[in-house]
Amino acid sequence: MTRQARLVLDDCRGALEELTDGVHDARWRRRWVAAMVLLRAVGHVLDNVDSQRDPKMQAAIADAWMQLKRRKPEPTIFWQFIYDERNNVVKEYLVGAGHNITVYPGADRPADYQYVINTGPYKGRQQREVIAEAIKWWEQYLDAIDAAASHAP
Repeated sequence: MTRQARLVLDDCRGALEELTDGVHDARWRRRWVAAMVLLRAVGHVLDNVDSQRDPKMQAAIADAWMQLKRRKPEPTIFWQFIYDERNNVVKEYLVGAGHNITVYPGADRPADYQYVINTGPYKGRQQREVIAEAIKWWEQYLDAIDAAASHAP
């Protein structure tokens, strides 16, 4: 089973929960960086830890990776978000997302927070939605690997 990768995926869910309204400036940036690194770490842990569990798992992981590479640049959520945004953050500390706060002085309404992606194919989309989509993509990818490994001869 993709046990260790799923542990990282659980931490991705936690990172997503921590990107809440009211988080801004350096605190927001640290949480964004953590989410991006964790999303990519799922694949690294899958390859470096879970693949070592048994030969069936290793073969299923290798096959899934080869299929993913053959389909590049699809799926966009992996190649242009999980992969590219993590590389931008880790290798150049370029953050492809941002946040805006609109405060209404004297009004009875709370501040309005916007957390959007600023670059790439997800430009203009809400960060939390895209991170949730990436988590869902990883869940499906890991489920397919687990199924392949369990049905291998």
